[in-house]
Amino acid sequence: MKVSALNTRLFRELCQDMDANHTALLFHTQMRWLSKEEGFVAQMAYLADIFETLNELDKKLQGKRSNVNVNTGTINAFMAKLQLWGKQMKKGNTTFSQRLSDIIDEKDIKNPLKEGIITHLDHLVLPWYQHLRHFNEADKVPVYLSGG
Repeated sequence: MKVSALNTRLFRELCQDMDANHTALLFHTQMRWLSKEEGFVAQMAYLADIFETLNELDKKLQGKRSNVNVNTGTINAFMAKLQLWGKQMKKGNTTFSQRLSDIIDEKDIKNPLKEGIITHLDHLVLPWYQHLRHFNEADKVPVYLSGG
């Protein structure tokens, strides 16, 4: 992971997020396969950004002024963001993922990585739609929840 400062930083952030006891790999010739794995660093960068976004969503959903209406709107906005990112990725645009953009030029993104990210984003959106379908269809909170 000592190939570049960015790789080292991404790996350290991943270890810290996982509350690992160690945050660095010792450089050894047998460990070099990690950096040679095609797309490994790019996948890690994308996942770091996705987990950061999910953590931000989690904090918003637990706020002091959190209620069904606010949370539904927050989740709908999150789903729209994921769909936008999927559309951007289909065009090869990686600007939605800062860490991924830092290490990959948009014209250099390989198709398996691109397709994997698009599929992942689609899979993130689907469960939210299934859980919130009744709120999105009604377009308002049912009377028994609103107190009216």
